[in-house]
Amino acid sequence: MSKHKNNIHELYPLLQKAETDILAQLDLLLIGGNYKKVIEETEKAIIKYPGNSFFYIMKSIAHSQIGQKDEALKTLKQAEEKFPPDYEILFQLAKIYEDLRDYPNAEKYYRKSYDLTPKKFKDARSDCLNDLGALNWGFNFRDVALVYWRLAIKEYPKNIKAKENLKNCSNKYGEPASPNKLFDDIYHFQKIQTRKYFEVKDKIEFSSPDEVNQVIGIINDTWNNKIAPEKDKLDTLSVDEINKLFESFDLNFSNLE
Repeated sequence: MSKHKNNIHELYPLLQKAETDILAQLDLLLIGGNYKKVIEETEKAIIKYPGNSFFYIMKSIAHSQIGQKDEALKTLKQAEEKFPPDYEILFQLAKIYEDLRDYPNAEKYYRKSYDLTPKKFKDARSDCLNDLGALNWGFNFRDVALVYWRLAIKEYPKNIKAKENLKNCSNKYGEPASPNKLFDDIYHFQKIQTRKYFEVKDKIEFSSPDEVNQVIGIINDTWNNKIAPEKDKLDTLSVDEINKLFESFDLNFSNLE
């Protein structure tokens, strides 16, 4: 139903028993896939218990499950207006914006949900970070994604999804995994030598596409001529040993302006 397993009584300590019973029944309906019934019952519950945001969340989830994404968004925007600091509402808004491929708003609401989630709910905060990682991976901001997944695990070490994402999407260098593992070593070499180039030129980024092509060309020539012929040896080296080897190459960038 929501992004975490916090006890609902911790979030809403003054719930009436009848209210709790309705929530439990709606949860079963959601699990059973009876989404139209959920929509009917949540509409009644919202009128009867206007101070409980969970009915809005359940209604939006039901709409979303039957493909009514716009109606789900409408329900959550109503809830946001009524319960502006409710981090569960904000998280569900991030989810629906992601489903609608409105990625800037998805990122915005994941961040807002994280900021407003109490620090004691570490699992919930970790879920926000994990989903921010997944969102950035989809943007192709892969280094940023790895940072978010590491933060998610730091926040809540039991976050299995974040651990799986980090494991599946990073290589032995702690960098974003390439589509083909055969390229992990050359990309790592490129990264090290590009950093060394920036240090020599006292800059932090490339100035033009031509500069990129020239620098990467020099790096790739070195790889092809000096490393690729004996690439199998890399498999026998530790990451530290590979780093020392890659760092040992001092390429000549003097002809580049």
